[in-house]
Amino acid sequence: MNKKILSMIPLFLIPIFVCLVLFTAKVDKTVVRPEPKLYPSPELQYLHFGFRDAMADSFWVRVIQNIDFCHNKDAKVAANMGIGVDDILAQELKPSRCHKGWVFQMLDLITNLAPKFRRVYRIGADILSVAVDDREGARIIYDKGIKNFPNYWELAYSASYHYLFEYQNPSRAGDLLIQAAEAGGPTWFRQMAGTLYTRSGQLTLAEITLKDFIIKYHDQRGGDKAAVRLAELYVKKGMSEEEAKLKVDNFKKQYVKIIEQESTKTEASSDEN
Repeated sequence: MNKKILSMIPLFLIPIFVCLVLFTAKVDKTVVRPEPKLYPSPELQYLHFGFRDAMADSFWVRVIQNIDFCHNKDAKVAANMGIGVDDILAQELKPSRCHKGWVFQMLDLITNLAPKFRRVYRIGADILSVAVDDREGARIIYDKGIKNFPNYWELAYSASYHYLFEYQNPSRAGDLLIQAAEAGGPTWFRQMAGTLYTRSGQLTLAEITLKDFIIKYHDQRGGDKAAVRLAELYVKKGMSEEEAKLKVDNFKKQYVKIIEQESTKTEASSDEN
């Protein structure tokens, strides 16, 4: 009797399996990320019970799911790039899309819990500056990161761009470039710091920074926004909108292809080992 029952089990399982396959085939697999509803309380940093790093990791995993979120989602990203330093300082500084919004508050909490969580400063501040357009939030995260990692030249370099184009502060931007050079950055940082008061030096800094952002985040939503800002920069330099867009597209194709090839080589090498 038991053998008969066991032999009949597959007859019941097969229809169930077929139904599951048909059902999942029709399900829309698009992942919809719900917008954050709750903002973190600063007091959370005191409720770690000795697990500061674990809490910071958990909040980091949460924030990257909505890394470019802004409550003011319908507002346009402010572009404060001028042709020369005089133009930057003379033009009206447009309000940023966000002001110390949800992403900043999460990053601020994370860095309070784990001040030596280095990755958060660079990725978080870059995203706040370019993708979210949270000017003040990005400045605070940059400054906290530089205080904790004064020899992290990549962070100082990114912060110099932010101070120049988002705060119209070429003096602070130059200081950060010199700090980045002294911490091990390329020697041309010093030259760049000296030419911040010229048109070519200023636009070169913006172009290099935005290209670097596109390369690092080419497969994320923030990379597309950086590409738009790079195209706007080329228009400022005298290109037509079509020429600027074509130049950015060609850059993305060239470097993204190289990155993908290197990634494939790395995976192949890992498989061999």
